[in-house]
Amino acid sequence: MKLSSYFKSPHLLSALDAYRSSVPETWTLSHRLELYSYAEIAFNSLASATEKEQAFTKIYQNLTSYWGVFRGTSLSERWSAETLYSVLTTECLPCGRSSGLSLASITDSRQNPQISACLNAIGKLKATKNYPSVYPWMAAAKFLHFFNPELFPIYDTAFMWNRVANGAFKQDYAEYCGWNGFKRTENSARFNLQYTLWAAEVMSKRDDDCMAIFAQWVAEQVKGEDGLADVVGDLETYYAAAFEMVAIGAAKIEMPW
Repeated sequence: MKLSSYFKSPHLLSALDAYRSSVPETWTLSHRLELYSYAEIAFNSLASATEKEQAFTKIYQNLTSYWGVFRGTSLSERWSAETLYSVLTTECLPCGRSSGLSLASITDSRQNPQISACLNAIGKLKATKNYPSVYPWMAAAKFLHFFNPELFPIYDTAFMWNRVANGAFKQDYAEYCGWNGFKRTENSARFNLQYTLWAAEVMSKRDDDCMAIFAQWVAEQVKGEDGLADVVGDLETYYAAAFEMVAIGAAKIEMPW
């Protein structure tokens, strides 16, 4: 079955339930929602500049230690929280939450230069050998996801590449790349662009109530946990979060591991 089918009933809830049994126990939804709450302060609130920077620092620290985005690099080979936050809120702002860009809105190529400019702007956040031909795909995708969870899906090698794009849905992704003149094994920032555009193409086939079902499912998983209600209320627009979770669960159904 094609990946897009899992964004429709009756397969959507099956994929979400499979997601919970597919990822490590340390990938808790509670922790994810906590980071979204910090991101809301940092990028989408009327908080003071100091409060926004402090909120982003918490995201940075979590992604650095718990999520390992800078694994294998020294302090001198990565941007500081201050530098990254500055670039995100200036050079990347045209792709921020206030831009209106989301996986539901980028239906043609007119926004591609905007997204590419954002990806290129943060391309040096982590030292990679032979940059820019080899881009820090994972680190860039994870920071950009919290910057705008409506547009940028999280990427990682273990799940989103090995299990999804180069695994259960390899043919889907290869066909998409072929139709759009993309190189399936792209290594530059163009990969993050085409990965995002693929997610948008898949999500364009979702049922009308897909995001409401996704938000309700997440709410049920964290029911009774303090301080998460406000974040759950935002999830109906977090298209990139839904794409990632449904895709991983769908891959588990298609090719159990």
